[in-house]
Amino acid sequence: MKIIDRDLKKGYVEVMVENENDLWILCNVIEKNDVVRAKTMREVKFEGSKTSRRIPMTISLKVENIEYQAFTDRLRITGIVID
Repeated sequence: MKIIDRDLKKGYVEVMVENENDLWILCNVIEKNDVVRAKTMREVKFEGSKTSRRIPMTISLKVENIEYQAFTDRLRITGIVID
């Protein structure tokens, strides 16, 4: 894991995940009610059309649940979208 930026007085750390071990570490560090910001792909469906498109966006979540799926090497963070 590469630390890109941090400010402990403001209470944030920006990291770049480099391998699946980093996801396991983040699963153990992130706690409920933390705010997590990440780039993701969201599926957008258009009105009056049966087509949809995946668009990139940055999302901020107030963490409610964290789950590391070792069989898919994914970290699933669920919560309330705040931004």
